[in-house]
Amino acid sequence: MLYIWRPEFGSALDLINFEFSFYHIDDEYSFSSTEQDISEEESALIHRVDQVFIHSPALMEKKGHLNRNTRYVPNGVDYEAFSSPASEPADLSNIPRPRIGYMGIIKEQLDFEIYIKLAELHPEWSFVFVGPMRNVSAIEGLLERVQKKSNVHFLGGKHKEELPAYAQHFDVGTLCYVVDGYSKFIYPLKINEYLATGRPVVGVPIPSINMYRDVVKIARTAEEWSEAIARCLSVEENSPELIAGRRRRASEYDWRRQVSDIAQTMCEHLGSRYVEELRRVQIAGSAPGHY
Repeated sequence: MLYIWRPEFGSALDLINFEFSFYHIDDEYSFSSTEQDISEEESALIHRVDQVFIHSPALMEKKGHLNRNTRYVPNGVDYEAFSSPASEPADLSNIPRPRIGYMGIIKEQLDFEIYIKLAELHPEWSFVFVGPMRNVSAIEGLLERVQKKSNVHFLGGKHKEELPAYAQHFDVGTLCYVVDGYSKFIYPLKINEYLATGRPVVGVPIPSINMYRDVVKIARTAEEWSEAIARCLSVEENSPELIAGRRRRASEYDWRRQVSDIAQTMCEHLGSRYVEELRRVQIAGSAPGHY
């Protein structure tokens, strides 16, 4: 079984012996801020493989019609890790609350113009960024400006196992991207990671975030962001009922469920014997003491 995840690996179809081929689209691989047509390379790959998996609603709309065996499988979350209480990290404990957090790669797609305005409008809020910096040469000036703010804190990259503790000790999780022809197609991993903690979340109006309007505040301008974050900090938005609702929504996207969907689809290509074997393993794995 050949599993491909980038269009430039399509040549593997002619180099490797296999019985079934799969192409998993987990990004808009043009990486262009201006929306691009589907490349001939990727179009050919989508048409040739036996099965396509697509991770975001906008990519599903754009590319899902090219192969009749296409399945939508959105990004997931290690729900147990992010919902289980963790101790406050030492480098976060000295940062005053409320903490308005971002967790992920620090990159040019983040809207630092808005973060700067928010930091100026609300010196009483702490803005915390957890993650490594990558490909930021285009926004060096903005980064210099935001790093000079006394209420902005960059804590650097962390090990995967450490991330739940940071997310749990934010007061609000943010998904503040520049809305353009690239971000339209993303599905941020962190949306369900934030929600699994029960914390309120604010994001921009892109298709993958709009799906969560029932549990995520949507904002575009700095003024809208300011109002949305202020609401998220209210007692009402942190009620046990709303916390449970956010966690419940995230639990729908546990990675075990998402991977199970992919495995089920793969077994359907292989035949009924494999479908039955997968079902047997899943039943055994759901028993106490089995993982």
